[in-house]
Amino acid sequence: MSNYEINPLVTYLINRFGEEATTTVVQEYQVGTAKKFNGSTVFYQIDTDGRVRTGKIMGYDATTGKRCKGERGPQITWVHTEIKAPRFHLTQCLFGLHLLNQDTRQVAIVESEKTALFMRLEFPDYTWLATGSLGGFKHEYLAPLKEFNVIAFPDNGAYDQWHQTATSMNELGFSIEVSTAIEDASYETGWDLVDVFLFEESKSKKPGDEGKPPPQKF
Repeated sequence: MSNYEINPLVTYLINRFGEEATTTVVQEYQVGTAKKFNGSTVFYQIDTDGRVRTGKIMGYDATTGKRCKGERGPQITWVHTEIKAPRFHLTQCLFGLHLLNQDTRQVAIVESEKTALFMRLEFPDYTWLATGSLGGFKHEYLAPLKEFNVIAFPDNGAYDQWHQTATSMNELGFSIEVSTAIEDASYETGWDLVDVFLFEESKSKKPGDEGKPPPQKF
């Protein structure tokens, strides 16, 4: 939770939201910084008991906020891999899970950890969690959410898979709604909530509109 000056994702968020708001959110989510990939973001997975399951290390572009790719593909690795943790058994959980408490009113779930941070800054009334992958929207990860009202925002094209999972979970007493907000033919397959948010923002801005928020579509 330091060295944010070399953390490209934090730099991107500061440029958009300001240093004070960004610092508050990245510390809330206990985001770290790694030297890997010449500076990168560490998304620690912390469960409801405060146990750190692991940390995902990912490289980002400080200007665009998008994932970086190297010669061997996306810049991604794991803390337990880098520190060569002995006899390590990975059991993942939702990113941001440690934020849940008795005062939590509305939980929102997305796939990307970056998207969870971005949307927390845009819509702080929601507690934003991330699955970390398309397949992370599953019973094992969602089990701690049974007492909460949940709305899930799958990436464009993933609605059917997440809706099927939510339906089976709701039959067990959960309260999970899967949003169709970005299931739109005008959006590219694979776009997530941030992609759509920025797309709608760019469409809505006209000369003189600088600083105005985009339409509240979601």
